[in-house]
Amino acid sequence: MAIRLDIVNPAIARSRRWGMRVVLSVGVAVAASGCTTPYEGRYDFYEGWRKAEVKRIEPFDKLAPHQIPRCESAPTPRATVGTTWAIVRYRAGRRSREVAVPVTPSEDYRVGELVYVNVSECARQVQRRAAAS
Repeated sequence: MAIRLDIVNPAIARSRRWGMRVVLSVGVAVAASGCTTPYEGRYDFYEGWRKAEVKRIEPFDKLAPHQIPRCESAPTPRATVGTTWAIVRYRAGRRSREVAVPVTPSEDYRVGELVYVNVSECARQVQRRAAAS
């Protein structure tokens, strides 16, 4: 015959309830934190924003053909010989990819700088990000 210790000792029953409350609270906290947008609240992943790092700064005429967005292959105001582009690397699943993003001369991006890049369609944009994010 088994003796139920929680009937014999009510402290055991209280400790089990307390343990379940802790586990439940931690689970709720983890689930709630997973619902927040990780990109500083401004750059939504589902709108095409990805965390990236600047790998090179190059003029348009030195870009490899695969790095030029399809919409920029024909000369446009954004894609001319005198423009400067940042080549940034971002993660896509288990692979990393590089894309070229036009930058203005007033933007002083450096190699190794952490940025957000918008990789959706032709709306390529780049924004600085905090080092800790």
